[in-house]
Amino acid sequence: MFEHCANQPCLSIVPIVCVPHTSLMATKTVSFRLPDPIIKAIEARTQATGKRKTTLIIEALAQVYGLPSPSSPSATSEALQQQLNELKHQMIALQGRQFYPKSELYIEPQTKQIDGILSLVLDPVFVCDRRGRFTYINPVGAQMWRMERGQLLGKTLNELELPPDFVSYFAPQLEAVLTHETPISGEFCISQLRQTRHYEYILTPMPKTDSAFDGIVGIARDMTEYKRIEAELQEWQERYRTLLELTDDFIFFLDASTHVILEVNPKVVRSLGYTRRELSQLSVIDISSPILAAHYEKNIVPELDRTGSSSFKHIFLHKNGTEIPVQMNSRLIEYGDRLAFQCFARALPMPNSIPTPADS
Repeated sequence: MFEHCANQPCLSIVPIVCVPHTSLMATKTVSFRLPDPIIKAIEARTQATGKRKTTLIIEALAQVYGLPSPSSPSATSEALQQQLNELKHQMIALQGRQFYPKSELYIEPQTKQIDGILSLVLDPVFVCDRRGRFTYINPVGAQMWRMERGQLLGKTLNELELPPDFVSYFAPQLEAVLTHETPISGEFCISQLRQTRHYEYILTPMPKTDSAFDGIVGIARDMTEYKRIEAELQEWQERYRTLLELTDDFIFFLDASTHVILEVNPKVVRSLGYTRRELSQLSVIDISSPILAAHYEKNIVPELDRTGSSSFKHIFLHKNGTEIPVQMNSRLIEYGDRLAFQCFARALPMPNSIPTPADS
């Protein structure tokens, strides 16, 4: 039955204990204060199912706490009374805690059930309801914020002491998923205790059986180590690029199968008179003197294919036809998604030091 207790909505649960082999029934009235949304949800459920309010409350509590249904015909009177007493004590302990409307009665049982599934997941995982309240977060997710899970559950982003810049970015992301019912992914970073950690995330709407959306499941991945390696790689590439810019040697990258020029350093551009775009359409044979071009194709290419490296003297041709003798070293490397020859060439001062193919 419903009563008003001190001008507050109040629910009285009347447990009925059946005594075997007799028609007598023992009853006991217990009153609890519940928020208006809970009472309205119970009344709506009563109209939908035709069940009594007391029956609905006892069934819901029994389901939440993993107890057999009080209406089970196999239950003895002693066992049933024990269950009802346990429910009574649990209800008293739960007064004043966070409850949710409809089926989301209490967040702690939900946390325990999901933890059994996600206990081995090493990435932050959380669930939000349609109001943006955290209804679940795994231990790794709580550690991400350096908080206890009890501090997060039942609260929205705006109710938590989180960095304002993160809240202003992430709250609209949650709202967009609920509005458009489509996943969203992105990246965010958290600065705590003089350390910045980087995460990538995906937010996915959580469907219900009636095709409506009940909330959001979020999964994040710590990308801090990846970002660190990426930054170091970029720094190394920048140093390598600077080295290529400043070196006085010719540096070529040639496709391993066609010997077409893939990349050159500025020294090659300045010394041969071609633009990078023009050189990218030529092979190393196209910029070599005719005699040495034939020698390269007949002798050097087979050696490179066989051993993956070679050291030889060569002559390049300037765009205006001037010969440029060099000492050249080539070796096979991985160049992005292909194999290539990395070639270093140093100009030789004496043109007569270049052998002819007959001398070789």
